[in-house]
Amino acid sequence: MMTAQTATEEKPEPQGAPQHGVSGEPAPGIRRWLPVVVLLPAVGLFVLAMKVNLGFSKPVEPSLPVLGQVNDIELTERSGQKMHLKDLEGNVWIGALVFTQCGGPCPTMCAQLAALQQDLLAYDKMRFVCISVDPEHDTPEVLAAYARNYNADPERWLFLTGDRKEITQMARQSFLQAVDVLDDGTVLHGTRYVLIDRWGRLRGYYSYDDPEKMKQMAIDAVKLVRERPR
Repeated sequence: MMTAQTATEEKPEPQGAPQHGVSGEPAPGIRRWLPVVVLLPAVGLFVLAMKVNLGFSKPVEPSLPVLGQVNDIELTERSGQKMHLKDLEGNVWIGALVFTQCGGPCPTMCAQLAALQQDLLAYDKMRFVCISVDPEHDTPEVLAAYARNYNADPERWLFLTGDRKEITQMARQSFLQAVDVLDDGTVLHGTRYVLIDRWGRLRGYYSYDDPEKMKQMAIDAVKLVRERPR
């Protein structure tokens, strides 16, 4: 934020200028300037206040809405390590429901996350989280091989598997996205990214097939990284 500074430059008095009248009162010329001199500090403060109010300083951007809270469940990362979603608190993260045998949007969604991983590299509190909706097939070993296709940094980009029932319930209640398996084994799932803040709150949805939404998601993610608790 820019700070305004004021400096007062002292000007020499004219040589031989009378300082007071015969009665000890200020001379007429000085009397004319006294109201201006008295008002200058007040005017300076007023102008400074106007600069702040009129947006000369950096405006505070409105916060993203809070859409819900992510329920905590236990999952297994591709490394084989057990973890809970609450372990992500303190980080902003972008979540996606995917599965490795997906022939539809999942490869595109992961490729876009790979690009974001590079674009947001400077933000060490930024994470990316892919949760499998086909956990019976997507073992940690399978997820590890899949993650290598996208150069997923294991410190920043997690690939998680776990109990199907718990994942399905969490996706519906926390991500507000459907997950289903048809009789023929076809896996159906929501394809919107979710943006989660440092306190595990859902703050935004973004369609993977909308370039403008992808740009906005990156902007909003950085906004949440910089967000202070209220």
